Amino acid sequence: MPQVTTTTAGIAVHKCTLTPDAEGELFGAVAGAAKNAVEAPTGGTAPFTVMAIGATALSGDGAGFWEWKEQVDAAQKPAGNLSPPLNGLETSAGPMISVTEVTMPSSYKGESLTGLSPDLNATSTGTSNIFPGINLVTSTGTADATPITGGEGFASIKGQITGNILELNSWVDQWLPTASIPHFNGADYATVKSEGFGREIGAFEIQFKLKFHLQAFTAASVEHSDEVEKTYSIKIINNFDNDKNQYKADYTAAYASLTKVPELNERNY
Repeated sequence: MPQVTTTTAGIAVHKCTLTPDAEGELFGAVAGAAKNAVEAPTGGTAPFTVMAIGATALSGDGAGFWEWKEQVDAAQKPAGNLSPPLNGLETSAGPMISVTEVTMPSSYKGESLTGLSPDLNATSTGTSNIFPGINLVTSTGTADATPITGGEGFASIKGQITGNILELNSWVDQWLPTASIPHFNGADYATVKSEGFGREIGAFEIQFKLKFHLQAFTAASVEHSDEVEKTYSIKIINNFDNDKNQYKADYTAAYASLTKVPELNERNY
């Protein structure tokens, strides 16, 4: 019966490598060149797929992929041995990539910014949300895979970050049109929400951690020596060309239900 030995001896026969192993700021690509993420135009989309970590281009089965590869080296030694892990029955411990933590700017103009709802600590391949619009997508790797038989072979998982960069005003809770109502006279144009943040502070940086690990060892609460957690960031640039249209859209959303011009004592400014 196939087995995974989650002991010190088991760690020695399950070896993992991460490609690429750099961490840092992630970039997408526009017309073949590495670029920061930029907010979508009003009513539009801004596809974003990670293509580089700093100056390190990603490669693999397709653009933007990490590979977390496990080698099982546990052939039966000596012949006739029935004791794990070297009894010829060792199999994959389950390479996995999981989002473990996501943070974003915590405040602006006295507001405690919120809006994240990430999918943390995934235990199976698929899609895990990092922040609204952007996901970690994992799948079983196929390149250079060798079926594990007789306690020997390879297994891998691929990871890609992809999705759409959304207008920050659409998901940062305090910046939703109904929560942060534009001034009725327009006096706050380009001074609040993502527009003000972009002018006053700069890029809106979201940081997150990815854990590259082996499922069987994680489930057994055993830390594998090759397990690693990497920190990455994506900076979202305010779309300055979009500000007027975005303000008008926020204004319309905030005041669409009005049946009359608010009295002076009914206004919030």
